[in-house]
Amino acid sequence: MCECPYLLRTDTYHLRSIRTKTSDSPSYFTSGFYKITKGPARPAHYNFEETKYVLSGQIDILDVATGIQHHLVSGDFAFFHVGSKVEFSTKSDGFAFYAVTRPVKTPHPNLQGREGATSSKSKL
Repeated sequence: MCECPYLLRTDTYHLRSIRTKTSDSPSYFTSGFYKITKGPARPAHYNFEETKYVLSGQIDILDVATGIQHHLVSGDFAFFHVGSKVEFSTKSDGFAFYAVTRPVKTPHPNLQGREGATSSKSKL
């Protein structure tokens, strides 16, 4: 994995995100990358919608409401509705692309001050 200047690191997961600078429309889309490593389960309560697409490794997701454990591997896709309560974990590591719907001016609670800058010129 590349060293990203706006990567949030904890013991068990890493986040990288770029948030749009759109201010004149009701845009509600943010995307980024999520990496999780072996360690304690990471709880998440969704007040927005999110989708994750596993790019490599594996990610386990416990649906707290049903008790069902989902084992996602490379190529698997998950969607979380508003109100979902889950716990993320892994036996090794996992890396995913995510996209969320939340107001553009509402930063991810774990990424405040860590979003990458956007520009009209593509960096690809």
